[in-house]
Amino acid sequence: MLVSLGLDFRRARLEVRERFHLEDDDVPRVFDALARRGVREAVIARTCNRVEAYCWWPDGGADAARGISRAWVGGDGSDAEALRSSATLRRDTEVPAHLFRVAAGLESQILGDIHILGQLRRAFRDALAAQAVGSNLHRLFETAFRVGKQVKRETRLMASRSSVGSEAARCAAAHWGRLAEQPCVVVGCGKSGTHAARALVALGARDLTVVNRTVERAEKLAAELGGVHAGGFDILPATLARAAVVIVATGAPQPVLTREFMARARGASPPTTLVVDVSVPRNVETAVGKLQGVSLVDLDSLHPTAAAVEKSRLEAIPAAETLVDEAILEFSRWLELRDARRALVPLHEVLSDICMREVSHLAGESAGARRTADRIVARVMARPMTALRAASERGEPLEDAAGALGVLFEATRTGT
Repeated sequence: MLVSLGLDFRRARLEVRERFHLEDDDVPRVFDALARRGVREAVIARTCNRVEAYCWWPDGGADAARGISRAWVGGDGSDAEALRSSATLRRDTEVPAHLFRVAAGLESQILGDIHILGQLRRAFRDALAAQAVGSNLHRLFETAFRVGKQVKRETRLMASRSSVGSEAARCAAAHWGRLAEQPCVVVGCGKSGTHAARALVALGARDLTVVNRTVERAEKLAAELGGVHAGGFDILPATLARAAVVIVATGAPQPVLTREFMARARGASPPTTLVVDVSVPRNVETAVGKLQGVSLVDLDSLHPTAAAVEKSRLEAIPAAETLVDEAILEFSRWLELRDARRALVPLHEVLSDICMREVSHLAGESAGARRTADRIVARVMARPMTALRAASERGEPLEDAAGALGVLFEATRTGT
């Protein structure tokens, strides 16, 4: 059974998402723990505002929430129970319905967030590398990627290149009114930081510094934008001493801006500063917001209702939802037909055995005889498969027909 357990911004506050955030090094441990529980298919998706485990759960998924929670936290104590109480469990058709909406940008905190497809692809690649993907999740995620690309190509939902980074820049522009005279700093040059820097320049920022642990990456971004300063973390104190806007978007597991560090860097006559933290876990200590002249915004504060969501993206929602609904129907039919195909396996085996014996009796054992037998079987099998597919398209349940075929031809195979 398909199941998913996830934390996202709709139900779990930022401090909860931080508590149960999974770093890169944690993911193999979760795969191993799930495998010990009999789960052979799993994908761990981590985006800006969610962490979700997608699994093909054995035995109908009766114990899925408890099992995934324990694998997630590495134990079965209070942490696992706290995770379960904050997470959302989905089963059966709820899973593709949710994942396809996520891939389409419909479930992002920033509507139409352009990072989401890349983050899902990375999660899928990690699962493939861990040999944790079978036919069910492979089909599920390939369908999700196709839906996301369709929405991006055929609707205006992702047309504005919106992301948490660009929304952070818009938040800064709304706060100051004009950015031309305001010294701006972006800490972290990954996807979110890069989008923030590009958006700041587009919104009129003329005094911008990009900071990254790997200086070469910051220099490359500065060269792309032109007229932008770049450096490593060693330049942060001097940069913060005059910054009006600080956008923090690193992947560090610990805060890179602490209250003590900020206070020391800003000196005795600190400027008025807006700090926007778009990292999970948070990379700015909440106590920074208590400093004189500092306004601190985190991901929960940077909500789409407070951002400038373009009219065209709102108008694109119905078209995007139509594409999602079509994909859900297609995937549901695939699941039904998968069960039907399994029921036809005994028939295929019986026919293969009979055809090979009869053809070999006339033509002898050879590769040509095997190809002839295979062609006969394929032609015969095409009819029941077509009938089952047509029944599925008419909305007829396939359980009875598939079950009868399974029993009939399993018995036939046993008797031969």
